[in-house]
Amino acid sequence: MDIEEGFLSTKLKLKHHYYRLFSFFIGFAFVFLGAVFLSADVQWVLQSPLDYQVFQRQSRGAGDVLIKGHVKSEDAEGGVLQYRLVKDSMVDWQNFPADLENGIFENTVPVPSGGWYRLDLRVIKEDLPISEHVITHVGVGELFVVAGQSNAAN
Repeated sequence: MDIEEGFLSTKLKLKHHYYRLFSFFIGFAFVFLGAVFLSADVQWVLQSPLDYQVFQRQSRGAGDVLIKGHVKSEDAEGGVLQYRLVKDSMVDWQNFPADLENGIFENTVPVPSGGWYRLDLRVIKEDLPISEHVITHVGVGELFVVAGQSNAAN
């Protein structure tokens, strides 16, 4: 191998190294900008549902889940609140009636009974999410109260 071939080989290695470095920084920039955009100063105060809360079903196959709370943020004003209840597979986001000028929201949503759901809430503004909040265990089903002696649960 002569000096010129060695120079070209080194030049190609440097080119590949700079390409990888450039790709890394571009990827980092996208992740960082996405994280900055999603980290708008939104404080969630959720009164219902709480984690591991179970709602009594109203019929054999469904019940209503109360979603109630408020968001504290000027960033959320003019935005739209959306929710989705996820069980086994992802579902589409649904608009949730809310007065985000005051930050207050309260409504019930019908949910099929049986098993645990994950409640995802988000505020979107100009078709982009600015904040998300997740409750990982929300249930709809039968509720029983058992009281008595130590063998009452049997």
